[in-house]
Amino acid sequence: MSVARLTILVENSTHQPGLQAEHGWSVWIEWGDQAFLFDTGQSGMWLNNARQLKVPLSRLGGVMLSHGHYDHTSGLAALGALAEEMPVYLHPDAFAPKYSVPAGASPRYIGMPQASRDWLQQQGARVKTVHTALEVAPGLWLSGPIPRQNTFEDVGGPFYLDAEGRCPDPLWDDMALGMMTREGLVVLLGCAHAGVVNTLAHFRSLLGSPPVYAVVGGMHLLQASAERLTATMEALEQYQVRRLGVGHCTGFVAAVALSHRFSGRCFVPAAGTRLEFPLP
Repeated sequence: MSVARLTILVENSTHQPGLQAEHGWSVWIEWGDQAFLFDTGQSGMWLNNARQLKVPLSRLGGVMLSHGHYDHTSGLAALGALAEEMPVYLHPDAFAPKYSVPAGASPRYIGMPQASRDWLQQQGARVKTVHTALEVAPGLWLSGPIPRQNTFEDVGGPFYLDAEGRCPDPLWDDMALGMMTREGLVVLLGCAHAGVVNTLAHFRSLLGSPPVYAVVGGMHLLQASAERLTATMEALEQYQVRRLGVGHCTGFVAAVALSHRFSGRCFVPAAGTRLEFPLP
């Protein structure tokens, strides 16, 4: 039986001896006989953890970036020669300057570091800019830009394209992965800056309204209002999500609320977590 296997390489936490954690996100995806890397964390830690977990790195056939923030792109240079002759998928806005400009605090650059930009430049034509939904492998979909359809979700923080905080960053580079499995749709998030509900609506519209079996990744609900959190949980209930992996940037308060609302269905996908889904 053909299966999809996800191995979390980088997350904010880990419970396995020999693995390391950092504020970041990176996932190894084995899709039948193909393999991909989704995000690279904020250092080369993903590679160390992959080796510790005995991930078959020689099978790597492509790299996908959910968006241009440092905690998802800084580990690109660690790919080195592993990425020879394979595509690297990202939205062009991932290259944009990106800042966090909180009220009353100093601005902070949070975009792709120069070392990652240099590495991407060296890849030349292997860098594939994604402008619309793309089927990377049969049944494995990169979302492309996600339409913002509801009024309660926003990008999740004080994100700007300039250090002065004059030009908001709409984060159109935010992308997710939709995986059609035998159980239904499995959605792998980066940070869900487009909103997790918008992301689910996009994939269901794209793929013929399949049932949503699992949602895994960061939901960027760190600064979510009570109204947004309630609306998000109601939408997840409406979609009858059966497994909910709340990691990375979901936020403690939101993670607790989700774990109570979805008791028995909710888990934290820490570094070292392995998930398996049968393919059609």
